[in-house]
Amino acid sequence: MAASKRKRRQRGKQDPPPVGGGWGPRVLVAAGLFVFCLVAYLINGRTLPLRQGGDTIPNRLLPFAVLAHGTLTLDPFVDDLAAAGIVKPWYTREVGGSTVSLYPPGTGLVALPLFVAPYHWLKATGRADDAELLAASEGLEKVAAAVIAAASVVVTYLAARRLASPSGAMWIGLGLGLGTSIWATASQMLWQHGVVALAIAAGLLLLGHPDRPSWTLAAAGLVFGVGAMTRPSAALMLAAAVAWVALRSPLRTAAVELAWLLSGAVPPLLATALYNQRYFDNFLGAYGLMKGAVDLRRAPLGLAGLLVSPNRGLLVFTPIALLGIYGLVRCAWKPSGTGLGIFGIAAILHGVLSGAYYQWAGGWSFGPRYLVDVLPILALGAALVWRSLGGAWKWALAGALLWSVAVQLDGSFCYPASNWNQRMLRASSLERAAWSWDHFELWQDYEVWRRGDGTATPW
Repeated sequence: MAASKRKRRQRGKQDPPPVGGGWGPRVLVAAGLFVFCLVAYLINGRTLPLRQGGDTIPNRLLPFAVLAHGTLTLDPFVDDLAAAGIVKPWYTREVGGSTVSLYPPGTGLVALPLFVAPYHWLKATGRADDAELLAASEGLEKVAAAVIAAASVVVTYLAARRLASPSGAMWIGLGLGLGTSIWATASQMLWQHGVVALAIAAGLLLLGHPDRPSWTLAAAGLVFGVGAMTRPSAALMLAAAVAWVALRSPLRTAAVELAWLLSGAVPPLLATALYNQRYFDNFLGAYGLMKGAVDLRRAPLGLAGLLVSPNRGLLVFTPIALLGIYGLVRCAWKPSGTGLGIFGIAAILHGVLSGAYYQWAGGWSFGPRYLVDVLPILALGAALVWRSLGGAWKWALAGALLWSVAVQLDGSFCYPASNWNQRMLRASSLERAAWSWDHFELWQDYEVWRRGDGTATPW
């Protein structure tokens, strides 16, 4: 009996119990967060017309291709795209007589369940021909992106409840949902980043289960594998999960836990590798064809641009991220048993990789698009230090939150009123223009939107 008590005391020192009460209040707050964020994401009434779309178009067509034709290709919509004046767009690839997305299928497959009911309703009303499905995909892309983004907020909140007070976790959820690019970017279109952010948040929630049952490890492996299936750079997070499991337990226990983790991760990774080999003749898909696109010599300037440039910098668009960075740094110096320090390192590597990409500014987009993936990690980093904040720091944080929310409002309602991306491309490049205070996108979009003489909501 005494030995059993000593073991429980030792385990308690290594893994602090969850903060807060039972699941009842958590479910109520989680449901409230989901609904509140979902309404915020949809309230601008904006969708993306086909002719003005780009990278996300395949992601909104793939669910209907699977449901209506049982195919992962975009062949059913090629003729209708051509009729709309879109012939051989840059976001597709032709191989072996088929047209496929240039990007991995993960985003479309994760969004697919949200298309099932609309598809069967269209089919029941006799409007499920390919042209009708193409038209319906515009609104469904917006709804699916918003649902996935709101889900990532809720899952991050549930993970934060293990690290912060109930009120602290709620504020962290609101900060993530309304004060970061989860709103202005991930919730507006079916980018890959929204799915990756959800996968990372779900993986961290599962890995942080206090009892560590085997099913949570397999499920964590599955969601991290889906993240990598969606965007190859998310394999860094799977590597972080492997390192976390390997380092937190004795060798024999770690071997068993790693087996469970990898049992979930291997199926989506294997399926993606086979898909890429089939259509791109390599295991990385289109990313494997981009020779010279990533150069580590560009990483310092690119990473700096993603962090502090006026038109793409995380700390300009989302200053509340500083709290998350501070929490992860403290976690690295004072290991807490949460494993977030390892994921903080993975987030840094993700930033370096994104900065090394020759188009680190993210093309026609709003803010630091490539850093959306790691926002749940920053949110949980903030949860680690929430309870240690004094009154003055909380007032400073409130000011940063107000600015962050105002920026997201700008991105959701004013962008792209000034047509900043196209104007900057004509003048130089987005990477160079990202550093220009003379062309401060947030202000220029707001001014044109306020006058009502630009391209803004609706698109």
